[in-house]
Amino acid sequence: MTLIGVADFTGRINLLDPVEGTQFPGENEAIISQEQMQLSGFQVGDRIEVEFPDGSTRHLTVVGLVTDQGATQGGPNATNNVYVSIKTLRAFGQIDTFNRLYITVDGDGTDADFIASVASVVEDKITKSRREAYRIEERLSNEHPMIDSVLAIVGTLGILGGLITVLSSSLIINTLNALLTQQLRQIGIMKLVGARSYQILGMYLTLIIAYGLIVVILAVPLGSLAGYGLGFVN
Repeated sequence: MTLIGVADFTGRINLLDPVEGTQFPGENEAIISQEQMQLSGFQVGDRIEVEFPDGSTRHLTVVGLVTDQGATQGGPNATNNVYVSIKTLRAFGQIDTFNRLYITVDGDGTDADFIASVASVVEDKITKSRREAYRIEERLSNEHPMIDSVLAIVGTLGILGGLITVLSSSLIINTLNALLTQQLRQIGIMKLVGARSYQILGMYLTLIIAYGLIVVILAVPLGSLAGYGLGFVN
């Protein structure tokens, strides 16, 4: 887990939404980010033992579980964030200088170019103040924090879906060829009694459509249930 010291838990940016307990930790207390894909296993009231690089240990009491969209930006492999107050960080003998800056634009939050220009101005001011900007992340107000990962997964599933469609088409063609080969005598009898080619073709197309509808009726609800089940599994 990642230990983060916060100066003001009442800010308007990157809000932490409480799931259980409080979102305002006191001294020697902590709140933990808790997501469906990132369960820490800790509950309100548990005590965490923190070991620092010098070998010293401190204890924190969990007073709240929160949802944090920022914690999901690292992808499914991101760690849980443990939030403590700056006072607690100082008591642990850790450096309390700020190394992360959250800003929001005063204007259109869906304009990528405008956000990039504001980020450039902020970076310039930071650089001129003899500080260094190690990394800049820009997010649109109408964009999910994990949009890149979601698009990558959707693209992969789309490619797999296209391949499955092509392969299933060849399977259907081979199956129909085998079926027609087996029923050449029946087709000949139907032609003998006056059946037209378009009538025979229509009969087999109706059969294909009927089988396709049966498959869709069974596959769509079962696939949806399976998807929701996997999406909400803990």
